[in-house]
Amino acid sequence: MWSGGIHGTIDDSALVLWGSGHSGLGTSAGHHVRGRSPYHVWELVVFILIAIVSGLVGASFNQINKRITIVRKRMMAGRPSLKGLEAVLSIWLVISLFYA
Repeated sequence: MWSGGIHGTIDDSALVLWGSGHSGLGTSAGHHVRGRSPYHVWELVVFILIAIVSGLVGASFNQINKRITIVRKRMMAGRPSLKGLEAVLSIWLVISLFYA
């Protein structure tokens, strides 16, 4: 059932068969048009936009994480009691979010 993939686009070795003619995409009256991509040009624009947005979100996450780490290092320097308190509060927050 699942080994056939969607419209037969996955073979028995679980590899996606891009444009191999097995999917029936890009066909005319049931015949595969050789050399024709199953994608439309407008779909590629959407894929590019998704990639750009994903890259910007990832870069923003890294920048925010870097700034938070710098602030934490400054706050925790020479204060071992704060490190323990931070660990307890982090555990409490995670437990509250997942089991509430």
